[in-house]
Amino acid sequence: MGIATMDAKGRIAIPAEIRTQLGLEAGDAFFFDTETGGVIRIAKVHNPFDALADDARDERRLGKTRRLRDYAAEYGIDPDVE
Repeated sequence: MGIATMDAKGRIAIPAEIRTQLGLEAGDAFFFDTETGGVIRIAKVHNPFDALADDARDERRLGKTRRLRDYAAEYGIDPDVE
């Protein structure tokens, strides 16, 4: 747990120990939600396309990818039809 102070522009610095623990970096985006009793919940935004791209890179590295034409042929699709 850490303590931070808001400046006149509404900025709050996340303490270094928390940034390190959570792997936060400059440019990360966050969701904010408020609850009764003055509680603010903050969650780091995760782009689902980043996870898909990571999976695609892993599959390519492992040789598990296929050519689009091979996939289309398997399902009887002509990729040249407009």
